[in-house]
Amino acid sequence: MNIKNSRHTTRILFQHNLNIVDKQRYKTMAAKTVSSIIEMSRTLHKDLLKKIQNKESAVNDTRLSAALEYLETLESKTTEMIEEVPKSNRKNIMDTYIRYYPVDEEDEAQATLENVNASDIDSLMFAMVKVRQKLVNIYDFCTTDAQIPEVKKLMENIRDFEVSKLHEISRQLNEFQMQR
Repeated sequence: MNIKNSRHTTRILFQHNLNIVDKQRYKTMAAKTVSSIIEMSRTLHKDLLKKIQNKESAVNDTRLSAALEYLETLESKTTEMIEEVPKSNRKNIMDTYIRYYPVDEEDEAQATLENVNASDIDSLMFAMVKVRQKLVNIYDFCTTDAQIPEVKKLMENIRDFEVSKLHEISRQLNEFQMQR
């Protein structure tokens, strides 16, 4: 047996075992198309936007109102960006399946939105961060699982966008907490 081939085989087996362990982290895995993943993300962002808008109308504190207005603008822009993804990508990319999609992450994000107390600003802000973090996890997992370079790049771009917005939200929340 050639030593070079032996090392290569060992590396492939080791990587395969890492993928199995990573996939075992999630209880439920499913195959989903890229378009259905994008649609799920759009729906979560729209639901979050509605909760922010409902809370904003009931606020009397100007600082709190300004923070909510900022978060509303951020969610609105995110929703618009997510809605453009299917339009700006080829149909064959949108119809590509991600073999191992972490259903648990999506379920937790939806449960967070369903259980948020929209009348409590801290609960709303916590939900906003948690939902985005779940989306980052989903897109990160999809990036790892994507076999087609264009799909991988799309998942990376959306993940990076979500991460950047998560950082913006965190900064805003820290400023808001310091002003309280």
